[in-house]
Amino acid sequence: MAIGATKGDVVKMVLRKGLALVTAGIAVGSVISFGVARMLADYYGGLLRPGAPCLANRPDPGVALRVAHGPSDAARQL
Repeated sequence: MAIGATKGDVVKMVLRKGLALVTAGIAVGSVISFGVARMLADYYGGLLRPGAPCLANRPDPGVALRVAHGPSDAARQL
């Protein structure tokens, strides 16, 4: 952390990094779940719609931001 950073700057930095990880995880997870869903649909002869497992992979960015806020709050108090 930079010397002279305000508490708000520290919180923004940690939350920004957390949000970047969440965005990358959502992107990678969505691609993988769609590929696995297509593979399972082909294996079971079309019994599964490829979109259903992708909907089950519905992420909640609000939860991820709450989880990222814990370390940012701890870093802010240093």
